[in-house]
Amino acid sequence: SYGFNEPIVEEYAKRYGVNILKDDYNPKLLSDLRGEYYTDFLRSASKMIRAAGKKVQLHLEVDRLRGDTPPSRYMSYPWNITFDWQGWLNENLADEITLNSFAQSAYIYPDNLLEDRFAQELIEACYARSLPIHYNRYIRMVPAPDKIKEEIQKVRRDGRIRSFILYEVAE
Repeated sequence: SYGFNEPIVEEYAKRYGVNILKDDYNPKLLSDLRGEYYTDFLRSASKMIRAAGKKVQLHLEVDRLRGDTPPSRYMSYPWNITFDWQGWLNENLADEITLNSFAQSAYIYPDNLLEDRFAQELIEACYARSLPIHYNRYIRMVPAPDKIKEEIQKVRRDGRIRSFILYEVAE
């Protein structure tokens, strides 16, 4: 994993007295520190985008945020970083949300999106803030067309998700 760039190394040493390039360090503290830097980036980006009269859309990777990422997806997500999605919502850093998940995930197909505890927590947090929610459906490993139609209808019936995105349909 990565995350050992100079500003992080310096800040970690300043806060905790440890050189993460040479000594044992606390991975949770490193992840939280990197998450702080990422949140600062989102704050700046959100301010700049809105100043230009545009909307900010955050893509939230449900499998990565949930904390129990499937082992088959470990290579797909950045590590050594805490993504404070609740803090981002509390700070009003987004105008819209897109829920993402990789096709191999067992977690966020529409069949279980609307029953999964964590996905529901995420959806409810966005919906409670009146953030438009979009669902990004990877089409790799193509299901039957009738299955896609059924998924679209299921998400639409729920009423909280504004759009259903068909992604990587070239396959």
